[in-house]
Amino acid sequence: MNGDPRVYDVLALQGAKPIGEVLLQQILFTDAAAGMLCTGIQKLAQRFVLELLTELGSMLYLPNRGTRFLIQFYQGLLRTETDVFIAFNLALNDLELSLTAEELDTDPLDERYGSANLDSVLITNGNIIMHVTLRSLAGRSRQVIMPISTTPGIVATPTGTTPEVLTTTV
Repeated sequence: MNGDPRVYDVLALQGAKPIGEVLLQQILFTDAAAGMLCTGIQKLAQRFVLELLTELGSMLYLPNRGTRFLIQFYQGLLRTETDVFIAFNLALNDLELSLTAEELDTDPLDERYGSANLDSVLITNGNIIMHVTLRSLAGRSRQVIMPISTTPGIVATPTGTTPEVLTTTV
C-alpha cells in the first residue's frame, strides 16, 4: 500500500486466478488467512455482482440500492433465456446508477464502471448460468459467470464442476 492512492476493498469472492475459469468462494477469511484485499477490475467485478444480487429495497438505510433482478427471479418470472435477458437489462439501469453514484472522479479508472453486457444465458435442470462481460472506464474487461440455482439450497454450477458460490473467468 506504500503510496498507492487506491482504496482497497475486502475480497469477499476469493480464488480468482490471472487466467482461466475458476470457482470462487464467498468467504471473508479462512483458518489459514485473516482476509484478503482487492483492487482494480476484480474490485469492480465484486461490486457489480454484489449490487446485481442485492434486492432493491433490502438495505434499511439505502432503499434505492440493489436491483429488481432477484425479486423477479424469486417471483418465478425468469422462465426463459429471453426473460433473463430482459430482467438483466432492466436491472442494469438500477445497477449503473448505484455503481456510478458511489464512484469519485479520483477513483482509478480500472475500478470505475464502464459497461456490462449479458453475453449468454443457460437454463438447465433448475439452474440459470449467466455469462456477463464487465468493462471498466480504463477499458479493461472481465467475464463474470454467475450460476444461480432455481432450487432452494442448491448452488448452480457449470457442468463438471464442484458447487460453489460464483464462477468467474479472469
